[in-house]
Amino acid sequence: MKRILIYLLTSAIAMLASACRPLSMHVDGVVVSDLHLLSVDLYDHGKAFTRVLEQGDGRLLQDAPVLIDAFLEQMQTERPQFIVLTGDLTYNGEKQSHQALAQRLHQFEQRTKIPVYVIPGNHDLDNPWASKFVQEEVEEAEPLRYDDFPNMYHEFGYDEAIMRDPHTWSYVVQPQKHLWLLCLDTTLYTMNEMVPTTNGNISKALRKWIEEVHQAATKQHARVLVFMHHNLMDHNSLLHRGFTIDEAEEAQQVFAASDFEITFSGHMHIQHIAKQTIGNTTLYDIAQSSLLTYPNQFAHFTIEGDAFHFQEEEVDVEGYARKHQLGEPYTIFNTYKKEEFQRLASTRLSKKQLPKDQLQALLELHSLYFGGYPHESILHLPKDDAYAQSMMEHAQQNMRELSVQLKP
Repeated sequence: MKRILIYLLTSAIAMLASACRPLSMHVDGVVVSDLHLLSVDLYDHGKAFTRVLEQGDGRLLQDAPVLIDAFLEQMQTERPQFIVLTGDLTYNGEKQSHQALAQRLHQFEQRTKIPVYVIPGNHDLDNPWASKFVQEEVEEAEPLRYDDFPNMYHEFGYDEAIMRDPHTWSYVVQPQKHLWLLCLDTTLYTMNEMVPTTNGNISKALRKWIEEVHQAATKQHARVLVFMHHNLMDHNSLLHRGFTIDEAEEAQQVFAASDFEITFSGHMHIQHIAKQTIGNTTLYDIAQSSLLTYPNQFAHFTIEGDAFHFQEEEVDVEGYARKHQLGEPYTIFNTYKKEEFQRLASTRLSKKQLPKDQLQALLELHSLYFGGYPHESILHLPKDDAYAQSMMEHAQQNMRELSVQLKP
């Protein structure tokens, strides 16, 4: 009964606040996730680094510096109002990798005056797997400590924050008068010991702070968009543990009561949209794919009045390569990126010992699913493969764009 009363009360407050929100709101933002930058000073192209590439999900770790630079240059041309990076900024939290990214972002902001906001992901803080790869050896690298994160990235959200959670690195920024961006730190860094944890959470204490944010935003007649690394909802029946936040139902109740309709997350490296209706509020969780996985994309979204629209855009690496006179594979990146993604993924998927036609079908499905493309027409898929079946759950849906009318 208490939960129902709180929901009704906060919903009533939200309705009153929305009546004063301007109809002329224009928002133009970009979201990019899971950059997984590894400093070029921490690897060569020896056997140890090659093993890392082939044990992953197909991410183009070796191409991260070019992809990030090409993305930032593309943003200089497109000029969104702001950019949000939803965690896993680095490969495994190496301090040198954080420094390399922070320097890029600093130069970008200085050059363009476009604000960038960042939040940590599960790879970024106190990571015991922070490593350097030298020929056949994996050596320890210095990780970025949890307490140092807001100092490293003070220019990218923390200096501008109008509210900060006292217990996590969560904060709120206000890029325009009636728009608040709620940037949540969902990491569980204290669980990192010998192995880094993939889980995330919005704890009871953080939920209480989020309710305070809602109350403050209501007084300012501000619309709130949410950004976090871990997912708010399940996106895949097989792959959700460690991806969807712990205590998800409780967080969803708070979001619904606050009319926080749009959440951008990351973490899965898969482009997907999940939605859930609670009471009279429909929540959308847009899981943004990794910049390093096929098709190497970012989300561009707009709000015109109450109309929200987002769509995926691919990084124009070939254009960047021509401008900066880079060679292959960047001059043929549109061909290379899918072939390399499938080549790297095949090392892991080939362990299933499938017939050649089924393996190729699974690799094609893997590519389309990660990119958010409809994929119902793929033939020769292994019928008893749980991974393939999980990817076919929403096979007819295009996860690369969404248009919805938000509450006024």
